[in-house]
Amino acid sequence: MRWTEIIQLRLRGLVFHNRERRRLREEMQFHFDALIAENIAAGMPPGEARHAAMRAFGNRTVADEQTQQTWGWTWLERLLQDLRFATRQIRRAPGFALIAILTLALGIGANNAVFTLTHALLLQGLPIPDPDRLVRLATHLPGPSGEYMDLGLSLPMIQTFQQRSHTIRGAFGWCVYDFPLTEKNGVHGIHGAVVSGNAFQTLAVRPA
Repeated sequence: MRWTEIIQLRLRGLVFHNRERRRLREEMQFHFDALIAENIAAGMPPGEARHAAMRAFGNRTVADEQTQQTWGWTWLERLLQDLRFATRQIRRAPGFALIAILTLALGIGANNAVFTLTHALLLQGLPIPDPDRLVRLATHLPGPSGEYMDLGLSLPMIQTFQQRSHTIRGAFGWCVYDFPLTEKNGVHGIHGAVVSGNAFQTLAVRPA
């Protein structure tokens, strides 16, 4: 059977489902009756001819299901059945359905919020050219308790990297700092950082 014929069968089965199913059963019954008539013409009694036709024809229910899977839309029928069942359940217990829907909505919303935050902080790259080539340099020294600590570099060390390194395109330093902002309603702190003069040039970005 060509693919065009298969598509035509599936479309007819979707649009004219009941008619095609009735036609299929009538056609199967026609072949079954024809097989009985052949057995009777061969000299078998009617009862024996019917049993022989049933053995030769096989399970009609299985044949009907296999034929419907060939030209039907089984997944769509099951989906519609599930939707009808879900609608009946919602009508029977609207309060339980409302709680279930709200629980799902809250769960999906929470997952979406966590993923958005994770994507913004961990997965999404920094808004600078070549963010994967940006590295942080620090000194790894033992602390008072014996555990190692990452300490920042001094300005002379940063300048040495800038002048003598052949693998680093640029180096800049920064220090976290809270800037006081005086307004009419008082003084507020703005969280920021003090950076070396070549910071924007090294990052290849322009300040706002």
